[in-house]
Amino acid sequence: MKIIKELVSIAHSYHMILKTCGEGDIFKELGVNTEGCFTLDCYERAWNVKLKAPKRTPARPECNCYLHGDIGAYDSCSHFCRYCYANTNQAAVHQNRLLHDPNSSLLIGTLSKTAIIKESTEKSWIVDTNYTQDSLF
Repeated sequence: MKIIKELVSIAHSYHMILKTCGEGDIFKELGVNTEGCFTLDCYERAWNVKLKAPKRTPARPECNCYLHGDIGAYDSCSHFCRYCYANTNQAAVHQNRLLHDPNSSLLIGTLSKTAIIKESTEKSWIVDTNYTQDSLF
């Protein structure tokens, strides 16, 4: 708990709010915003719009993030950030990077002859483009 208190203090000193994801409310009493890292409110403030979005299903227990579809591929990033959940094996990362084809539409490899491609039809969730905000935080 001591490190969380220190992180909250550092964030506040820079006029920031510490947010957690997937931790539940255990740090809320210490001043942490535990509502989720990417809530609809976050998107509305960042994009300066009001959204009417459909119901969602959490990606994981305790996850309040609204949009949570991964856009990458596991074991494919060679930055090796210590906190990242997407890399589990550095040898696999090196192997996957060798499979990258810059002419392919995929991050790793190419489409196989048996690949199934599904189209998604999405409509805009924006309901008010005249939305204004005082600040991002």
